[in-house]
Amino acid sequence: MKFTPNILRFFISGLLVFSIFFRFANLDQKIYWHDESYTSLRLSGYSLNELIQGVFTGEVISIEELHKYQRINSERGVIDTVKRLAEQDPKHPPLYYAMARLWVQGFGDSITGIRSLSAVISLLIFPSAYWLCRELFKSSLTTWIAVALIALSPFHVLYAQEARQYALWTVTILLSSAALLRAIKCQTKQSWIIYGVTLSLALYSHSLSLLVVLAYCVYVFLIEGFRLSRNLMAYGLSTLLAILSFGPWLINLRDTNGVSWTAKEVSGSFLVKNWLGDLTRIFFDFQKIDNPLIIVAPPVLILIGYSVYFLLKKSNRKIWLFLLALGGIPLLLLLLPDLIFGGRRSTVNRYLIPSYLSI
Repeated sequence: MKFTPNILRFFISGLLVFSIFFRFANLDQKIYWHDESYTSLRLSGYSLNELIQGVFTGEVISIEELHKYQRINSERGVIDTVKRLAEQDPKHPPLYYAMARLWVQGFGDSITGIRSLSAVISLLIFPSAYWLCRELFKSSLTTWIAVALIALSPFHVLYAQEARQYALWTVTILLSSAALLRAIKCQTKQSWIIYGVTLSLALYSHSLSLLVVLAYCVYVFLIEGFRLSRNLMAYGLSTLLAILSFGPWLINLRDTNGVSWTAKEVSGSFLVKNWLGDLTRIFFDFQKIDNPLIIVAPPVLILIGYSVYFLLKKSNRKIWLFLLALGGIPLLLLLLPDLIFGGRRSTVNRYLIPSYLSI
């Protein structure tokens, strides 16, 4: 039987169905870990100081008393959630947490209830990735293969089942990237407004979207050749308005205590091991394999290297420059401080979502 594009699309459609199942299966079975418990604290509307004062009293407390700070209640609402973030955790913008607070009011604050929001949001990755790839490659087959790779990636499935903002951030990166390429091509007021709105959503999803903004900036300036063209002026105005819209929260980005652990010095072997491990986990979950890096890392590195070579050789400058800017600039801005000053910023895989999407 000839393996036609239609058969391949049918096969990929089947894989997408499986990937949807993986995102919703056993939502309550994985450990509700440290960061997710902070999500629940934010959704409760209480601050960390209130939790400490209420729990660490020197006396035995009941589970119900502890759950006061992990469950929603009528005393605190969405406004309280946003206020607590601004006061104690400003590095996390409020979009996901406000959405999550409203979500659990309707679907409950159980582990399944909270995590199901990320699973639902992750489904938007498929059409968002499809739009971006269509803008890049103009090939339906290439687009479907790219969507399937993202859909089945263990990395993306993991964050589709976590009560954090990373599925939302993934969607907004894809949308703002596609909107930027569309606006550059169409050069209409409406297309630039859409880009500005999607970029603002990305910024309110994760503060590291500022690295994505810089990647876009480098790309547009290189494409336009530093000429004061109509596209460059429209891009600059749209980006400026998006950043200004983020201004009220940007003012709060002063507390770095929550990420100080990423600046602690680690060994070179630790960095290399984590880089290779995270890179391979984009494609494979090798928890059950002995010596996984020795077995899996070499072929993955070879495939990625060949992909870059093929991209540079076969695609036009606008395509490969965009992908290298989106993937390379956020990576370099996290990697270089680790190499120069020490730290492990570049080993926190969720910070590298723009780079993984580019790959």
